[in-house]
Amino acid sequence: MKKIISITILSLTTLTAWSQTFYYDQTKQITGNGFGYQCDNVSGKVTLYNADNRFIYQTWSYKDGSQPEIEILRGIEKTITFDDKTYEGFFTIIRNGFTTTQKAAIGEYSLYVMAYIDPSTGKIADVEFSFGERTPLAEIPVEVYFNIEQQLKAQQVYKITEIGKQLNYCFDVAAIKINP
Repeated sequence: MKKIISITILSLTTLTAWSQTFYYDQTKQITGNGFGYQCDNVSGKVTLYNADNRFIYQTWSYKDGSQPEIEILRGIEKTITFDDKTYEGFFTIIRNGFTTTQKAAIGEYSLYVMAYIDPSTGKIADVEFSFGERTPLAEIPVEVYFNIEQQLKAQQVYKITEIGKQLNYCFDVAAIKINP
């Protein structure tokens, strides 16, 4: 009987500890040392971004408000260009933002990252992270995502094409395997 009670208590304790590690199980604002992040959880899909964003959830359009042509929407007409250093830098900054222990826990999961680029400067204005609420990425503290965002903003600069300069923002998006 003592064995059954001990196993039951251990199981309940383990489940409680396991469920407490997911930071993004509901829509909420998360504040930290010098930042505020918004976590939008819609049906288990987490969208995480700085609450001081400029472009997230804004309709992509020309600066006059009209909609881009289908060639732009499909990516046939480029709005940004970048060299191999910029391309690799984006992935490297994100991968290096996680500790060895965090990388091991993340395993084969991909982190979806969208960088919203200011067309007048070529610099990243906003960063949006997306992942499932019950993946190891949901166990990563918000400070890690904030630090990655700060590194991307400080180090990444894109070349904006003539078409891109006419838009309210440009973007770069990638599904990134943290452990390639």
